[in-house]
Amino acid sequence: IFSILSHDLRSPLTTLKGFLSILIDDSEHLSKEDVRKHASSIRNSVTSSLDLIDNTLFWSLSQTGNITYTPSDFSLDEMLQKIGSLYQLTAEKKQIQFSVEVEEKVTVRGDENMIYVTLRNLVSNALKFTPEGKSVKIVAGKNHTTAEITVRDQGVGMSPSYVEKLLAEDQIPLKKGTSNEKGTGLGLILCKKFIDINHGKMRV
Repeated sequence: IFSILSHDLRSPLTTLKGFLSILIDDSEHLSKEDVRKHASSIRNSVTSSLDLIDNTLFWSLSQTGNITYTPSDFSLDEMLQKIGSLYQLTAEKKQIQFSVEVEEKVTVRGDENMIYVTLRNLVSNALKFTPEGKSVKIVAGKNHTTAEITVRDQGVGMSPSYVEKLLAEDQIPLKKGTSNEKGTGLGLILCKKFIDINHGKMRV
């Protein structure tokens, strides 16, 4: 874990430092469009770091039994729009058509933080493993007394044996994304654990 963290945090933080240096040292010569472009890259870099830190933090808490399930009523459509905005730039960078479709206003009961981390992981993975020019879509709506959320991509997919290991929470092999993006392999295991805690079901 420490090896993965130190390696994976170094890359986005190096990017962050580089873009901040440009903004500080060349601010007089930058146009508004240049500043916006660099700021977008900085936000992507910070988002990547936060995803990694959040996943590692929640995984460690789940392993020690210190994670607390705190249910409340919250708006699912607002959460999905927030996630959509968060990853729009990442999608644009890979020229992926990214959309969020919510059939109606949906209020759910669950641990808002866990659901947010789960959906963020699923969207991040979908974008990571989808080639340029393809699409990623989030669709949400009501199914009787439950909410159903689908993250659908046109990515590389997973073999049946990989899915089996994932759902059994076995140690799964790490795979690089379509643009050589890296990860810890903890994200999908966390998704399964958090969905279970929230009395839901995850289908792959």
